Amino acid sequence: MNILSRGAAPVAVMVGVLVGTVALAGCTAEGSSAGPDSAAVSAAATSPAPAASAEEPRAAHEGPARATASPSSRPAPRGAVAGIPDPADLPPMATGIVQPDGDSAVTEPDRGTTVRLVGVTSHVAEGSGRGDLGGPAVLVEIRVDAPEGTELAPFVDLRTGRDGVPASPVTGDSEDRPLPGVVGRQGTATGVYVFSLPSSDVTGVLVTVGIASDTPVSAFAVEVDG
Repeated sequence: MNILSRGAAPVAVMVGVLVGTVALAGCTAEGSSAGPDSAAVSAAATSPAPAASAEEPRAAHEGPARATASPSSRPAPRGAVAGIPDPADLPPMATGIVQPDGDSAVTEPDRGTTVRLVGVTSHVAEGSGRGDLGGPAVLVEIRVDAPEGTELAPFVDLRTGRDGVPASPVTGDSEDRPLPGVVGRQGTATGVYVFSLPSSDVTGVLVTVGIASDTPVSAFAVEVDG
């Protein structure tokens, strides 16, 4: 009995050791198989977040970008004045309408007849004649180059606004000096016409000039100087 008891104790100890060893090996194997996933979780938890772009906070702080002006919002160049009729919209003329090249329009190429718009300048009219209107106005200076002795039957018209409202001539103003009926010796005739304006805010006008009933009409879309 005593011998058997003594022999059983070492056996039990060895069995316990073997069981412990197997259990330890199993835990180690499980730890090894879970190792990569644990490392990935640990790395994800400890890796720093991507740095925010330096431009993003600045854009949020400053608000949306400012809109740039469209080409359609830029000032009209000289000779293409906004807010006045286009010469192409004028009523048809029996003799036709000449589109000028700059400030000059050749109405009779075979005779060398040229109509030139010298200038359109601001003026304060002094209406003294019947129906004359004093106040805001313009001086329209016209020059005609043609052979000496050429007979003229001139007429000058001025319109304002998109609807092409005709302006009233101020024939009683001291600055009003119409073109003569005949071209002089120098082959040049000049005239100044005064037209009343609806207000001093008018910046562009459409001037049409005819020098005879059988010649084309010259149309000038121009800005008012001064």
